[in-house]
Amino acid sequence: MDSGFRRVATALVVLVAMGVVSGVVDHSVATAQEESSRPQSYRGELDYVVAECDGFELRESLVERRNFRLVLDDEDQLVGDVTRVTSRGTIVNSDTDEEFRSRGNYVVTRDYETGEESWEGTLTSIRDSKDKEVIRDRGTIVFDADGEVVEEDGTFALTLSDDPDEVLCSALASR
Repeated sequence: MDSGFRRVATALVVLVAMGVVSGVVDHSVATAQEESSRPQSYRGELDYVVAECDGFELRESLVERRNFRLVLDDEDQLVGDVTRVTSRGTIVNSDTDEEFRSRGNYVVTRDYETGEESWEGTLTSIRDSKDKEVIRDRGTIVFDADGEVVEEDGTFALTLSDDPDEVLCSALASR
């Protein structure tokens, strides 16, 4: 089984398991700006340790909503999907109890034929209690079928970091 087919099959199994296949198919070519008239939604709440730092941890409580739709070509063949992700959360420094607001608003577009995936928008914006932005990952990133970055336009201190914990720990340490 080739990796492209495996990726499509896996995506469909996940979508069916979540009960979201009906009503999310769009017969148009996907672009980041297009919105389906009836996208399927998923809302989840997470509470987890986002980073282990030297002497403290960063814990995030996050609410995320994903609206997605499948994309078919002119012959009704599944060729991709488009997902709009919005998130709102709070990150707490366990040492200082300082709270930081985290936000995200971006679109993920997957092309099942090429295996390419793009993320466009504000992946992460973290602000301190004085509303100063301390981390911003914003722009467009395109990955090939192997997950390698083939295009990058924007600022991505966290998302493309070799050590995201180090970025978070440094930016959200005692102030």
